[in-house]
Amino acid sequence: MPLIDDIAQMVPTVDSQLGGSWYTGGVLTNPAANALEADTGELTAGYYDVTFFLWNGSANIEGYNFEHRNAANTANLHLQVVSIPGNDYLSTPLLKNFGVAENERFRILNRTAIVGVTQGSIIFTRRA
Repeated sequence: MPLIDDIAQMVPTVDSQLGGSWYTGGVLTNPAANALEADTGELTAGYYDVTFFLWNGSANIEGYNFEHRNAANTANLHLQVVSIPGNDYLSTPLLKNFGVAENERFRILNRTAIVGVTQGSIIFTRRA
């Protein structure tokens, strides 16, 4: 498939967007285990395209949680664990047209204490 077709599948058209945002806790230095890398806060009910971006600036392989949380923010509705090699990054549009109920949220946490720097971001577009 030509590159332009790949890009067209990843980039939403303007008329279908109801809004988008980018959430990050910024660059964290030597964060403790379960540090909050990014949190969308409470979301409006709807359908979202969600991209998770992680940068691991440490020398070690590090583990992270991509979490879809319930409205009370007390439990995961969905959890994806990923590992990223040292001095590497991961950027992936994990969710397309994903249904979210009122006040649910997405967040990223690191699984263990990290010696070095790291940054997580959540970028999304609301569809409807």
